[in-house]
Amino acid sequence: LFKPNYAAIKAMLNIDDRDVIVFDNRNMIEEVPFLLLADKSTKSLIISIRGTLSLHDLLTDLRGEPVVILDSQPEWTGHQGMVNAARYVWSRLHGQETDRERN
Repeated sequence: LFKPNYAAIKAMLNIDDRDVIVFDNRNMIEEVPFLLLADKSTKSLIISIRGTLSLHDLLTDLRGEPVVILDSQPEWTGHQGMVNAARYVWSRLHGQETDRERN
């Protein structure tokens, strides 16, 4: 299966398949493409989330209403689109169903 975005990322970063832990190119409203890499030289994990590129990304950006980030800290609020996108990435990295998969 040809994956042009994956091939471009590997070429731009000069990495191979062993460095890529997760490549999620899904792109829906509040479901952002992201990449989890292992950097062996620094013994680090890197999460890279793609910025605004598509109409779905723009619609995520426009969801700017404040939303509670943590139920235990109701005074902590954030941009609804960004908070929900971060929750999506967290869910995918932890092998949990996303909101869209539950519905």
